[in-house]
Amino acid sequence: NRMNGGIEYTLKLGALSVKPAFDYQWAKYTDFLPVFNDTAYATSKDYSWHYEDEASADVPADSYTRLYGFLNGSATLYAMAPSIRLDYKWEGLRLIGAFRADKTNTPDKWYPSWQLAANYELNSRNFVRFVYGRANRGATLTNTDMNLQRLCTNMEPQRFIYTGNKDAKLVKIDNFEIGYRWKPTDNILVDAEVFYSKST
Repeated sequence: NRMNGGIEYTLKLGALSVKPAFDYQWAKYTDFLPVFNDTAYATSKDYSWHYEDEASADVPADSYTRLYGFLNGSATLYAMAPSIRLDYKWEGLRLIGAFRADKTNTPDKWYPSWQLAANYELNSRNFVRFVYGRANRGATLTNTDMNLQRLCTNMEPQRFIYTGNKDAKLVKIDNFEIGYRWKPTDNILVDAEVFYSKST
C-alpha cells in the first residue's frame, strides 16, 4: 500500500522566483507468507527454524521452518519533506539555492539537504557553472525492518539471519561540480565538467 502527495507554489518577485513545497510519502509492505513443515510448527508454535530430528546429519530442506520474505511480516515507512527553492536571474547571471528537510519515522530524525548553484554566461558562446549540494539516501524497509533467514546445508554455519537496523544513519553525499560550456559554431557544442563526491 502506497500513498504519495505533494504541493508547491511559485511566487514571482521581479527577477527572483520563490518556490515553497511540501512532499509526503507513506508505504506499508507485507510479505508474511511462511512455508513451513506442519509437524515442526505444531511442536514449536512459532515461525523460527527447527530440526525435526536433532540427531539427523542429513536433514531435508522440508524439515525446516523457512522464512522466504525480506520482512516476514509487515512494516510501515513514511517521510515528509518541506522545501524551498530560490532562483534569481540578472543579466547573464543565475543563482539558485534550494533547501529541503526530510523527516522519516525510521530512523526517527530530520535529514537536511541543499543545493547552491551559480551559472554565468560570459557571452553568447561561453558559459560557466558552479554547484555544491548535499543529498541523503532515502530509508528503505529492507534496511530498517529486514528479517530474512537463509539455510545452507553443506557448510557451517547452516543458518544465516539478516536483520534490519532501525537506528542506522542514512548515507549522505556532498557533491562539488565545476562546468564549462563552449559553442564555437552554431553546430558544435562542447560541454565539460569536473566533480567530486564524498559519501558518509
